[in-house]
Amino acid sequence: MANHRTIPLTVQALTTQRSCSPAPPHFKHSQLTAAHRSHHSRHKKKLGLWLITVACAACAAVISANRYLQAMHVAENPIKPHMDAQALDSRQHVANERLLRMVIEECSKQENTMMWVDKDGSLVVQQVIDSRQCPPIDIMLLSTERGIGMCTDAALYVIYAGARIIPALDKATPAVSQETYDSYCGPATARMLFETMYSKFISKQPGVLHIMLLNHEHLWVQDANMHRQIDVYLCKTNICQQ
Repeated sequence: MANHRTIPLTVQALTTQRSCSPAPPHFKHSQLTAAHRSHHSRHKKKLGLWLITVACAACAAVISANRYLQAMHVAENPIKPHMDAQALDSRQHVANERLLRMVIEECSKQENTMMWVDKDGSLVVQQVIDSRQCPPIDIMLLSTERGIGMCTDAALYVIYAGARIIPALDKATPAVSQETYDSYCGPATARMLFETMYSKFISKQPGVLHIMLLNHEHLWVQDANMHRQIDVYLCKTNICQQ
């Protein structure tokens, strides 16, 4: 009986000891490490969202401040008309815009024609170079060069500077030699080139003003000798000016 009673007590004691024994150290460490990682990940996400929010708020503040400063600058420094400025004549402005469109459309037909605006403000188009007409500026444009861009540039000079658009001298009807063209007006008419140099358009007479309107990429090395004969370059870019 003693042995029978001792065995259950011993088994029960062993069972109780096993059920109450602490978890192995490596199991506790793995649990703590997983919890720490989860907490660290949540903390990083919150910190990232906070930084993004702060950055957006800072950008919005900078934009608002910049707009405020610009508005204050405009309010404190209003644009004032020049002392010599004249009031805009709306009718004349509309007429000029309509005439500008007509010149561009006629020029863009890519024909070897001459065109200018007469004293009555009407567009004149003809084939023959009139030796009696000496405009302030002659602009030479080949028919193949008469695109929208080139014609727009030329049309502005036609309307506002009294210029005349002419073809290459040998393409006129009838063809005109350089000597004949030189004898027409001489220094009374300046000669304007755009992107292409024409040696026959460079006058041999002294005192003739030569002007060139160009983009810097059209300054070719082979035209260096003719470049020296140009009196005024009208540049479209800062690179050309430099």
